[in-house]
Amino acid sequence: MINTSLFLKPDRIVDPTGWVGHIPFAFWVIETLKPAVFVELGTHTGNSYFSFCQSVNSNRLPTKCYAVDTWKGDEHAGFYDDTVFAEVATYNENQYHSFSRLIRMTFDDALSTFSDNSIDLLHIDGLHSYEAVKHDFNAWLPKLSHRGVILFHDINVRERDFGVWKLWEELSALYPHLAFDHSSGLGVLIVGGNQNAGILEIAKEFESLSGQHLIKSLFSRLGHMVDLEYHSKTFPRDIEVRDTEINSLNMMIDELENNINTTFNFRFLRVPKPIKKLKNSIRKRLKKLQEKFFSKSKYIPLSELKKKSPKIFLIGNKANFLRLRCKLGLLLLIISHSFQS
Repeated sequence: MINTSLFLKPDRIVDPTGWVGHIPFAFWVIETLKPAVFVELGTHTGNSYFSFCQSVNSNRLPTKCYAVDTWKGDEHAGFYDDTVFAEVATYNENQYHSFSRLIRMTFDDALSTFSDNSIDLLHIDGLHSYEAVKHDFNAWLPKLSHRGVILFHDINVRERDFGVWKLWEELSALYPHLAFDHSSGLGVLIVGGNQNAGILEIAKEFESLSGQHLIKSLFSRLGHMVDLEYHSKTFPRDIEVRDTEINSLNMMIDELENNINTTFNFRFLRVPKPIKKLKNSIRKRLKKLQEKFFSKSKYIPLSELKKKSPKIFLIGNKANFLRLRCKLGLLLLIISHSFQS
């Protein structure tokens, strides 16, 4: 079960990082299967695809790799512009152009570019609704060879109309398989009837509870190490972004407080009760904002932050804060105008 590719270090990881935990398995499965043809349906920024390509390159295999995607996005991955495809295409050309090709079209349109019984390894990671992934499976199954293996990402996601888990329950009852729960889940479906010894051995081991525990633990821990290493490299940058954001929000609050003080410090004017209530309401909202977004100690030492999760969630719910800032600004304009008139 163990091979040297398990311990490769990824050459490239970019956001989003939802697939990163399965990179060690991508390395392993390429060396184990040694596919003649590998196809990925749904590549996005390329974390998964280029992991397979890296293993092909490292093991000096004659594998031909194809990434099929429109690079426009969908309701699950989100929609994006052509910069995503441009970055993927540039990296592919610089690193793997000798054996890797990007096919920019829909999955259905790409079917005609592959012969039946020609694909040894297929990774399905497109639209994740039950109907969509079932359609992709049925449409591409005839393209799988007698050594065919299909990977399904997100078999452990049950929200946002994801339905891969449902299809996986149906298919895993029919075929030998492996299933991983970490990083949104990855299903490994062994559909070909003439498999090599390596994949059959691990599938047989997976049939027992102890074997499942061993295999899942191995790949989840290796994946977690890859994820930790990536985020440890981005840690200083995240702290710098956080500190910049805190300083910016502090300046905004100071400006708002100064505007309020300037507006309400006309002691010789008789301020109507509604305006007084509005003044007090604004000050209370500002106080709550300060308590919500800022602690008394505005700087947390790096040593302390390292003890926490390396995934930095910066200032929460910035959109709500900015909306409130706009509302307060408008209120201040109204108040100022009322004093002038």
